[in-house]
Amino acid sequence: MTILAPPNKLIDTAWKNYVRLSLDPIGASAVQRRETKIAFYLGALALFEGILSNLTSDGEVNEGDLKMMDSVQQELQQFTDDLKAGRNP
Repeated sequence: MTILAPPNKLIDTAWKNYVRLSLDPIGASAVQRRETKIAFYLGALALFEGILSNLTSDGEVNEGDLKMMDSVQQELQQFTDDLKAGRNP
């Protein structure tokens, strides 16, 4: 069961889902959880900053913005597909 995120806790909720699905089943240590959380949040920060720096500055969503978001979705989907197929991402 996936935990649904309140609007102000999207990353925290995604982290909790990740812990429940990935770290809890393997009995990850406190150190592994801490290091993984740092990497998780830094990844979220990198994505957020990348999106913000590539959005148009006029405040209106345009075709370029939609293409950039589609590109992000495709890259994340490829990563997920590679993991599912046992390929080294």
